[in-house]
Amino acid sequence: MRKKIIIIGISGGIGSGKSTVARLFKKAGAKIIDADKIGHAVLSLRGIQKKLVSCFGKGVISKSNRVNRQYLGRQCFLDKKNIANLNNLVHPLIRKEIKKQIKAYKKGMVILDAALLMEKGLYKICDYLVFVDAPYKTRLKRVVMRNWSKSELARREKFQASLSTKRKKSGFIIYNQGDLNNTKQQVLQIIKQISERS
Repeated sequence: MRKKIIIIGISGGIGSGKSTVARLFKKAGAKIIDADKIGHAVLSLRGIQKKLVSCFGKGVISKSNRVNRQYLGRQCFLDKKNIANLNNLVHPLIRKEIKKQIKAYKKGMVILDAALLMEKGLYKICDYLVFVDAPYKTRLKRVVMRNWSKSELARREKFQASLSTKRKKSGFIIYNQGDLNNTKQQVLQIIKQISERS
């Protein structure tokens, strides 16, 4: 019996191109649940902002009454306690919204693009996991374009599950080294394989 909805989780290292892969799935007809976008919405809630100030100080809110994400990032990645405080604060709301969006889809493939897919157990609600792989030099080049340093990449990855863990849990691997057409063909092949299994 064909399942009405198929949830595919996207994982990979920072700068591997997870969002690019998610967009290619979308172009092929899949629906996208973007946990980062949901996170932005959660951070705009007044109640959450008050709690952020309590945890991280007044500098976390900008003059325009928005969360200063750069400041928040610097504070969070100082130690595990800070990032745990942030996750405990926002992740229950993010998870709730993800489940709400999943329920809204009646059929087809749904791509879950979430940075903490493994760390927060979101992979458990997925039918399939896709690991996006890219060489370290390629990933570093991409994050440098975000104005990150080499040490910033290392510091942030330290707080995530290892690449080997993400890879082992995934049933599919996409090699995303910069050739968009090649990546697209891999996406289409995975869609074909999953469709045949479902």
